[in-house]
Amino acid sequence: MDSFRNQPNLPIDVLKKQVKAKWNVDAHEDNVGSCLILMVERPMPEVPCRFQRLYVSFAAMKTGFLQGCRPVIGVDACFSKGRYKGQLMTAVGRDANNSMYPLSIVGLVPSLEQVCPTAEHRTCVRHLYANFRSAGHKGLLLKDLLWTAASSYTQTDFHYAMEEMKKVSEPAYDYLAKNDPSTWCRGCFNTMAKSDLVHNNCVECFNSWILKYRQLTIMSMLEGIRNKLMRRYVRKRELIAAMEDGSLGPKIMAKLEKEEDGASHCWCTYAGEGIFKVECEGKRVAVSVEGRTCGCRKWDVTGIPCSHAISAILYHGGNPIDYLSD
Repeated sequence: MDSFRNQPNLPIDVLKKQVKAKWNVDAHEDNVGSCLILMVERPMPEVPCRFQRLYVSFAAMKTGFLQGCRPVIGVDACFSKGRYKGQLMTAVGRDANNSMYPLSIVGLVPSLEQVCPTAEHRTCVRHLYANFRSAGHKGLLLKDLLWTAASSYTQTDFHYAMEEMKKVSEPAYDYLAKNDPSTWCRGCFNTMAKSDLVHNNCVECFNSWILKYRQLTIMSMLEGIRNKLMRRYVRKRELIAAMEDGSLGPKIMAKLEKEEDGASHCWCTYAGEGIFKVECEGKRVAVSVEGRTCGCRKWDVTGIPCSHAISAILYHGGNPIDYLSD
């Protein structure tokens, strides 16, 4: 270790030969592309190193995210529970079935803003509401109006909910108006990610999932999390291998079936050039089957055909499954 410490840029092949010569152990390069960054504090050479922070991301997890997950990453932190206090920060994605996909143990959100300045940043509405309530804006009506505004798929519905809040409490309206709606309202999200998430539940689920390891020392905690993740990925691969080709994940299928039920209440009229007028429950929207857009924006944001879109797709003689976003 002393020789490696003195020569941190030692080539891997040379290091492998040294390990073999000294300990008769064959070192292998597994999971090539993984990243581990360790920061320690050492004010003087004669003082032992003191742990500061660590970043870990396995190449297989990064590859899986790039090849099979939505381009959405949730970042959050939780506290260690044991004798050694600190924070464990994690990045968690969403897989094709809308389930959590842990990516890495990471740094702070400001670092993401520096590395990915053009990425869309969203605020967890649960946390937004907690701060909203702590600021003195309490009551079930204000809570419902906040969530109605956040869940609106169009800016028209968003502004309507905000105006209703203004009638109830102008200070509450002013507090929310200071927050950029593109970070917490579905109607202001871009449509690239195909995700309508307005909360960070996936990361909070992960923090609960690893709860028993958070009371351990750093190395034991990381090893416990690594083994738990390994078992999870094996189970996921087995489930996927057992699925028929072309079949959907059960969560996505359930969402599509719910929209199909809603389509039975829609009335569709063809307007030419692939455009349909769809009326449903007193609302009228335009649907472009070929453009994969709907006036309600739900299809645009989620990538899953809404009830209006399904009505138009069926009228057009298509299969709604074929119009799911890749």
